Amino acid sequence: MESEVFEICVSPDHVMGFLGYLSGLGGVAEAGEVNRASGVDMDVLPHVLKAAEMLGLVESDSGYIMLTKLGSRLGSERAAQARRTLRERLVELEPFRSILQALRSRGSLGRGEALEVLRRYFYWESEEEAERVLRCLLAWLLYAHLADYDPEEGVMRPPRERRPASPGASHRRG
Repeated sequence: MESEVFEICVSPDHVMGFLGYLSGLGGVAEAGEVNRASGVDMDVLPHVLKAAEMLGLVESDSGYIMLTKLGSRLGSERAAQARRTLRERLVELEPFRSILQALRSRGSLGRGEALEVLRRYFYWESEEEAERVLRCLLAWLLYAHLADYDPEEGVMRPPRERRPASPGASHRRG
């Protein structure tokens, strides 16, 4: 059985905003009401819902959309912790899993190499569509700190280790 492919062209902001909206409604809402009241484009909302479901953040049943425990927790976490939580989920989903495997094995991925991997999961008819898919992928990878990107070179690399800054760290001598 082939696994589902993540709704890549829904942005992290779409998903996080959707969680905030549901949280403001007490964590559960009738799907039709979400469509009417959220202000989210009707063409985008089903994709946001699918992405949130694939990440394990919401469930839908009998016309209702509910935050999961993870979705509720994510909505109340600090941004850094929310990114870590999303990172843990994204690495399990395609196309992220394949992109990250290619990135680890090659050390870096240029535009053409990344599109080669993405072509296994998505179809596009034009260069503009291919660029949009690549930009969407980058939005998620950068948001979750799964990769670094050099726009001048057009190259993705494994992320640099990020350490929290400690107070006075720049004043230490050693």
